Order: sequence, then structure tokens, then C-alpha cells
Amino acid sequence: AGQFDAVPDLGGVLGAAGRVQRLMDAVIATAVGEVADRDRLSCEEQVSAPAGCRDVTELLRRTLRVDVGTARRYVTAGRGVRRDQSMSAGELLPARFEQLAQVLRDGELSVTGFLAATAPLQAVLSRIGAADLVDADRVLAAAARGLDLPDAEGRPGPVPTTDELAALAHHIVLL
Repeated sequence: AGQFDAVPDLGGVLGAAGRVQRLMDAVIATAVGEVADRDRLSCEEQVSAPAGCRDVTELLRRTLRVDVGTARRYVTAGRGVRRDQSMSAGELLPARFEQLAQVLRDGELSVTGFLAATAPLQAVLSRIGAADLVDADRVLAAAARGLDLPDAEGRPGPVPTTDELAALAHHIVLL
């Protein structure tokens, strides 16, 4: 007998597990952005070196027990969700991809999905204006939530797969 024999809704179990995993992705990516920022500061604020690690990637490999590729994905995502603090007023500024970062923080997008949506934008960052970047971020975030394909009653449509979100991001960059 299998361990899920008494569970009538395995799809629901997988959906719940996926949501927990996406929320954990958000926690890790956000924390990694902060660790990377602190590691650039004075020695007493650093996180990686006191843990005996040469950088954030090694810290993640050891603390999360992941491979180097997974650690690097979290570091890249951490850069995209990191919110700097205003020098004058001290409030948090928007992340580079604020709308997509919020979808990630809400547990509706995985780190893999976040990177699939942002990588094409990162590739053209030097050639895209700030307003266009904000617009692309907004469109991709709406798509990631399924808000771009409402049904007849206005309910969100199906959320795209990571591959579909990546294809949309590539299409936006080509426009």
C-alpha cells in the first residue's frame, strides 16, 4: 500500500505543496537579497564570511544543501526582488521587478518562473527605458497571476506554465 492511498485528492495535495514551495522560494530569494547586500558592507554586518563561506552562493549550498546551480538561481532572484532603502527618507524603494517580486512573495510564482520572466528583460536592461521596464513587469505579473485571460465572468484565467511565461517575456522584449 502506498502512503497516499487514503488521500482522495492528490491533485490538491500537490497544489498545496507547490504553494508552500513557492512561498519558501520567496522567503529564500528575499533573504538572499539581504545577505548579498550585507556581505558588501563592513565586516561586522556580513553574513557569509562569519559562517565560513566565501560568498552567498557557498552559504546557500551549505545552509540549504543545494547544488551550485540552484544557489546561483536564488542569488539572481535575490537581486531582482531586493528593495533598496531611500537615502533621504529611509523608506523602501521598489525592487527592479517590483510587480513580479510581489507575485513571488504572494506564493503565486516560483523562483524558476520569476527568473524565466525576468531573464529576457535583464538581457536588454541597458536598452530599455524605465517606463517600458515597469510596463513589462506589470504585464508579466498580471500574466503570472492569470489576470490577462479572464473568463466571461471576469475571473482570472489559467496561470501560465513557466515555459509560457518565458515565451511571453521573450515576445515582450521583441516588441
